[in-house]
This record gives sequence, structure tokens and C-alpha cells, in this order.
Amino acid sequence: MDLPPDPRLKVPSYSRDETIAAVMDYYQFLTKMPFLEPSDILYPPPEGWPQITKERLAKKSDEVIELLRHLPYVDSRREVWQIMPDSRPCDYVNKQPKDYKPCTPGDFEFPPWVINLTFGGRYGKSLMFDTTDGMALECYLPLIFSISL
Repeated sequence: MDLPPDPRLKVPSYSRDETIAAVMDYYQFLTKMPFLEPSDILYPPPEGWPQITKERLAKKSDEVIELLRHLPYVDSRREVWQIMPDSRPCDYVNKQPKDYKPCTPGDFEFPPWVINLTFGGRYGKSLMFDTTDGMALECYLPLIFSISL
């Protein structure tokens, strides 16, 4: 499913290669601090992660799928560290996309060309990335609880 760029933009500034390089640089930077070990970073094979498929991400655009297939990930099978305040990195290699569904009100879903790179859970923030314009937005999406007395 290829989508046209956001019509509000005169010139889209998204680059898959630049996005991958930026995420990789950030994770490598975190290995120089007491957050991650170099072995915590999973690097994709040249052809991309085979387990990231259109079937697993049925509601996402082809570009989102290709981006996710070539991103490095922080291994979620180890201790999960916050990589920004109240937010953990998404690992689309070892977990299902539904594990990272942002907590949104009602039936709201992010557009097919937007994916979360981090997950804030109930109280944190998710970093949502738009592949039409290369923008990353920090979203605070708390769950709304109704209590019956």
C-alpha cells in the first residue's frame, strides 16, 4: 500500500537511509553510557528482518514495513531500559506489533504511514514516526479508566 506524501508538505523530507542511520547512531550513543551494552543492539541482515512482513503489519504502508525491516532494535529479551523518559524501545523483531499499540481513545488508529519507535505504555510517551515527512512526535496517550462503584 503506497501512499502519497502528506499534502500539507511542499517537499517531503523523509529518507529511509537517514532514518536508519539516525536510529543506529542513537543506539550506539547509548552504549557509551550506562544504558545499553553493544550486544543489546540487534542489527538487521542486509536483506532486512525476515520476520517483519506485510502479514504482521497488515494496516501499515509498504514504506513503514521496509523501514522496520531495516532498522536496528534494542533486544527486548534482555532487561528493558528506557531510552527516553518513560519510554522503551520497540523491538519489532522479537515482539508482535500489537504489543506496541499506542493507548488511544476509542477507535482512533494512527495512519498507515505512522509507526511508533518507542512505547510509553499506560503512563509514558510513545515516539511516533511519520514516513511521509520524516517527523517524529512524542505522544502522551494515557489510558482512560472508568471505575464502577
